[in-house]
Amino acid sequence: IMDGYLTKYVNRISKTFANQNNLNEFINQIKFSYDWTISNMLCFPVSIENEQAIIMKKSHSDKEGYFGFLNIDNSKENSLLWRKVVETASKNNIKKLRGPIQGSTYFPYRFISYSNGMNFFKGEFFSMTADNDYILSCKPDNIINYKSAIREDFNEILKITKPVYNKLVEKGLRIEVLNNPDIDFYKEIYNITNVTFSENWGYENLSFDEFLKFANLNQSNQSKLSMHKVMFGDKLVGFSRYLEESDDVITFKTAAILPKYQKMGIGIAIAYKGHEDAIELGYKKAIYALVRFNNRVDRMPQPDLINFREYSSYEFNL
Repeated sequence: IMDGYLTKYVNRISKTFANQNNLNEFINQIKFSYDWTISNMLCFPVSIENEQAIIMKKSHSDKEGYFGFLNIDNSKENSLLWRKVVETASKNNIKKLRGPIQGSTYFPYRFISYSNGMNFFKGEFFSMTADNDYILSCKPDNIINYKSAIREDFNEILKITKPVYNKLVEKGLRIEVLNNPDIDFYKEIYNITNVTFSENWGYENLSFDEFLKFANLNQSNQSKLSMHKVMFGDKLVGFSRYLEESDDVITFKTAAILPKYQKMGIGIAIAYKGHEDAIELGYKKAIYALVRFNNRVDRMPQPDLINFREYSSYEFNL
């Protein structure tokens, strides 16, 4: 039954988004997340006619769960899918539902609430605004908002961030390009990721082997810029990860800094170094991926941006 769910889900995505350049990458991520989810979570499939969803939770005692892998028939006026999702969740002692999440926020998630029509970049969740409209009609108790933006002119952001970068370099900060991380570096950034993000909304931890496989699945060997390691003195205190969208477009994907070193301006310094290296490596545009509203990155002065996509995740109290 569960494998049938994945087949239907992938078929729907493939048909709906056949013209997208990154479709195969997204399907590979979904297959990986599905395999991880059914191996690591308690899963409760929900199906009604041609619509489906999977409810997940970590253990029998958990009262919080996730909904994901949704196939919503947006042409249907009176869908009964969500009613059945709520019934199944309640029957399994779930009091709060979060989603759409495919097991963990390591994997692509969030429904699109606004788009200017730009193609999906690597790492985005493929959805339609009609999916967001459907979930909104189910009256979530809380909505978490995100956005992605693109910039073509780096001059202003470099001017804003350079003084902070220079001051921190004087105090011992080093940010270096690392295109071929070894296993020891991956172990260090695995630990930094867990420490930095473990309390985040929807986070479920991967084992180190799973983390390594997922990192390799998402990392192009051809990328001119894939990783920065962030050193303070002789200590690795953080990293930033990039995905190359094309020869001249780089996506700023993830930055993680150990809590002890946060609020020092290191994030601003990473922004400076990221843009400086992007220019040196020939990138003409930068995508800022999936930034949560009111995140510190979101609040940093960022002129010359085009916000091309907004997204939502949802919470329901049952």
